Amino acid sequence: MPYDQSDSKIPAEELAALRAMVNLSDDALWAVAREQMSDEVLTRMSVLMTKNHFVISTM
Repeated sequence: MPYDQSDSKIPAEELAALRAMVNLSDDALWAVAREQMSDEVLTRMSVLMTKNHFVISTM
């Protein structure tokens, strides 16, 4: 079902950018997200993902 933007508060330019993201790979989306995150957040995410990977691999 297409998104009805008739009462959307999202500017048209941003809506177009969001729609374009549907065609991006997971890696490309993560690259975009990383560009927007602070170094502190990236470091914390990395630590948490490493811990998560360790827990999963020891199960």
